[in-house]
Amino acid sequence: MKTIDQFKDYCVREMDSDLAVLEKIRSGVHGKLLAAAALLACGGMGLLFWMQRAEYIAGIKATLIAAGCILFVALVILGLLPKVLMREYRSAFKMSVMDKFVKFLDNNLQYDLFGFVSGGAYSAANLFRQQAERYSGSDLVKGRLGDIPVEFSRVLSEYLVRRKGGGKNWVPIFKGLFFVADCNKNFSGQTIVLPDVAQNLLGKLGQALQSLSPPVGQLVKFDDAEFEKYFVVYSENEIEARTILSPVLMQRLVEFRKKNRSSWLRLSFTGSQVFVALSRERNSCDPSLFGPIIDFAKIDQYLEYIAFAASIVEEVNRNTATSGVREIPIGLGATALL
Repeated sequence: MKTIDQFKDYCVREMDSDLAVLEKIRSGVHGKLLAAAALLACGGMGLLFWMQRAEYIAGIKATLIAAGCILFVALVILGLLPKVLMREYRSAFKMSVMDKFVKFLDNNLQYDLFGFVSGGAYSAANLFRQQAERYSGSDLVKGRLGDIPVEFSRVLSEYLVRRKGGGKNWVPIFKGLFFVADCNKNFSGQTIVLPDVAQNLLGKLGQALQSLSPPVGQLVKFDDAEFEKYFVVYSENEIEARTILSPVLMQRLVEFRKKNRSSWLRLSFTGSQVFVALSRERNSCDPSLFGPIIDFAKIDQYLEYIAFAASIVEEVNRNTATSGVREIPIGLGATALL
């Protein structure tokens, strides 16, 4: 997997003209925001002058009322205006920077700003008990990463809560990077790895509750205490689950979880596919309106997530190379990406 330093060098060599165009677009957005702020300030001064001159309210009261009106309008305008103005800049950024970044990773990958992993793939992974009633996403990457057929994108799944009085509220189930890869193996049963929330919160009671209503198969316990602290495993085939989750892979999952404490990690091994769900509130593919055009820290984390997901597939292929898991030739018998 290529590194962020290599991407920085690539930007210097290949993207000067693209960055110049993006800076021009972003400067236009800055100018419109400054114009809106200036108009808002002039309107506030005009309101204050009118109130004082009309003598409806004088002195400090007029100033406070005018300030309150200005603040309210400012919050509305400056809250909505940047989102509207950012659309053109965001699209331009992604179609230049993100498209080239994906090609930089591997020429066999394709980037689609408006595409996302299908709802069928999301459901097949069986990683969330709550059924999604609304599903969307963006920034689809699809193709081959080295020898691995993959697709991944930003995904948002939600369910609807109806309040008394007719109100509605959409509650997020998952928001983050959803990764799907084909292995050259065909798993004989579904195995899923979830965050161990119950045991962390309730201790031994939580540990006992884990086996009462498994989402699939039965609870599988491991001797690795640190892995058990962070994750819970359910499988329809315990022997296969132990083959998949080697000590090396378990350690890799633990290290990722400890390093990325704000990101919940979920895995599913189903059919011939590996599903990896990495929760993240912010979109690493979105540009910044202020600061550097390319936030290499965000790109670096995005790269880390991709490399981590790909390494899971590679490790699983190694773990099952000599096991009873049946190998199938990619492109002939493998389950197609949904």
